[in-house]
Amino acid sequence: LGLCTAAAFFHHIIQKDPEEFQSFANTLYRVGFGFLGGFKIDPDEDLRYTDYAALARKEKMPPQADWMLMSSVRDSENWLFDFEGTPNEEIAIQTSAKELSQWYKKTGFYSNVSFNKDTSLDSIKSIQKTDKNHIALWITTPLLFESNQKIGHIISLEGPITIDEPNNKITFKY
Repeated sequence: LGLCTAAAFFHHIIQKDPEEFQSFANTLYRVGFGFLGGFKIDPDEDLRYTDYAALARKEKMPPQADWMLMSSVRDSENWLFDFEGTPNEEIAIQTSAKELSQWYKKTGFYSNVSFNKDTSLDSIKSIQKTDKNHIALWITTPLLFESNQKIGHIISLEGPITIDEPNNKITFKY
């Protein structure tokens, strides 16, 4: 569906504070908007009234609760292009790494949020995943599976990156 940035964000929020996430999700469902710390997520009415069942009959969709959460944060942050939770919204669905880093900052849950565009081997080697941090990694899909298409994708890094330079191989848990 193209909501991998929102999925990584919520994956980290759940790891950071599962009770806060649960409270937010329940409030969003009941009231139509909610807060994750200082981050107000307030999707437009058209998204809130989208017929998920009709979408799911036509398209492969994530589970409805996941769709609601991810679509809500994406729609809430769009000020120019309206997002209605459908797969064919190529512009309205886009989220940059910089924008994703702003979502983390807005919550107030994180003391240090940064993003780095450097794709050099030295920069990749400097990524240090610990049990005290969260890392969202922007990759292209051939890194995960064989493909001729290089589609951008955000994943949640869950362990250290191991680089085998002689064999031109990289391994990591995501």
